Amino acid sequence: MVKLLEGVLTIETIKKYLAEYGEERSRRKTARGSEGEVTREKMILDLTKAKVSKTVLGQIANYYRSRFEPKKSMLEMLELLNDDALTAAWKAFCKKETDQSGRFFEWRMGEYLHDRMDAEIVKFREKIVGKDGVPYEIDVTGYDKRGALIIICECKSRGGSPSKEDITKWLAATKQIAKAPIGRSLSKSCFASTSPYTQDIIKLVKGECGTDGTLKLFAAKELLLNLERRKIVVILFEEREGGPPKQIYP
Repeated sequence: MVKLLEGVLTIETIKKYLAEYGEERSRRKTARGSEGEVTREKMILDLTKAKVSKTVLGQIANYYRSRFEPKKSMLEMLELLNDDALTAAWKAFCKKETDQSGRFFEWRMGEYLHDRMDAEIVKFREKIVGKDGVPYEIDVTGYDKRGALIIICECKSRGGSPSKEDITKWLAATKQIAKAPIGRSLSKSCFASTSPYTQDIIKLVKGECGTDGTLKLFAAKELLLNLERRKIVVILFEEREGGPPKQIYP
């Protein structure tokens, strides 16, 4: 618009300006939807091969306020994604990157829970109220087809190996959620990391579990008052560069 004010306002000037403006908008749109030389078409093709589930893709679309229609084919769903959602999904699942927020790793773990651990519906950073009335923000939550919570997962992709504080908080949250009404169907609790676990951390987790790898959910006094004998399997995962999560414990 500045160019128009500086020159003579003629039909030719307006046409030239609109043409230049259109080209610039096109370049910006391509840049937002690409990584270097990668085009939208390339990212869509890569994601089609990656076979990201609709439940995870829908959550990514929702986060970036993108249009999403789960009844369409995978190709059509990907074509509907806006540039931000498409690029983020591509970086997370095709480039296997980790971002500052930790969401890329969480999405990959959500896909793993859906694909390998029977979580029909996956949600991210959901607040679950425990028996103590405290809302716990869980990185990944998985539900069965009835909508019952069956698995929770905490993820760490920044700051090095999981610390004692990280593990203690996760186990405490697991116990409170398992004892709450929403946790009646909970059967698994996972901690996933992109960095190796120290032997002290693995020993700490083992100490909180029985020989079968299930969490000691109730203290001795609670066991006398509680006839319930539910078992929560505790699992440690480690994602190694470029590969799927590897189970470290049990």
